Amino acid sequence: MQRAETVEHVGAQGITVRRVEQSECADFKALMQKHHYLGALPKIGETIWYIATLHGEWIALLSFSTAALKCFPRDQWIGWNFRHQYDRLHLITNNSRFLILPGWHRPNFASRILSLCQKRLPSDWLNAFHHPLLLVETFVDPSLFEGTIYKAANWQFLGHTKGFRRTRDGYAPHGKSAKMVFVYPGRDEFKQTNEIKTAAPLLADLNIEGVVVTGDAFLTQRKLASYLVEDCKAHYHFTAKGNQKILLEDISAYFENRGRPDFAEPTTH
Repeated sequence: MQRAETVEHVGAQGITVRRVEQSECADFKALMQKHHYLGALPKIGETIWYIATLHGEWIALLSFSTAALKCFPRDQWIGWNFRHQYDRLHLITNNSRFLILPGWHRPNFASRILSLCQKRLPSDWLNAFHHPLLLVETFVDPSLFEGTIYKAANWQFLGHTKGFRRTRDGYAPHGKSAKMVFVYPGRDEFKQTNEIKTAAPLLADLNIEGVVVTGDAFLTQRKLASYLVEDCKAHYHFTAKGNQKILLEDISAYFENRGRPDFAEPTTH
């Protein structure tokens, strides 16, 4: 399929990744339905579709849409609790479809296309939906694939889903193999910058002097801690995750020689 286009993000060998135009949606859905083993997905909620091209010819299709409501490996890795989960789910998107079109399965094409997508996705998401994107997830069926392209593009494997699917009455066994869960947290500077921009305005109009502010692991950042203590005169209680190795080691070292607690445990009589 030949399209005239403005070259935006060009990778090695001339590969370009761009958003799907409104006039191209029908062709995008038809190709996805025909060639992807799961078929096409409707464009519901916060969704962005991409086309990868080479010299104007379509070579791959990608879809990023609403994140899974529940995913134990992801939720455990993030470290958020039930209350935080639903408030922050919009900060995650799911790479729900990735299709290399017939005739274009070439070495390194898939990982190159995914990397190009990763570079532009945060800004595209912010422009389209007016809030930052902090994490991208995807699920891979291990009976069909090994997740090689995600590993090559520096995604992190978190484990497997529990093999359940959402139904009208709750959750039920899927009947198929549990999926591999991969996430891509993006650049550290992107996450940190946008977390400060997201959190600070929410606190600016509040008098939190002397108040203890708690947060999940997304907020465990030096800049935000400094903002709370120095600008707001507040205190903080943040979460440290297992994948924050250096931070956990620093915390352990700091408290290694601490004496007995300077508080008394409450007792019942």
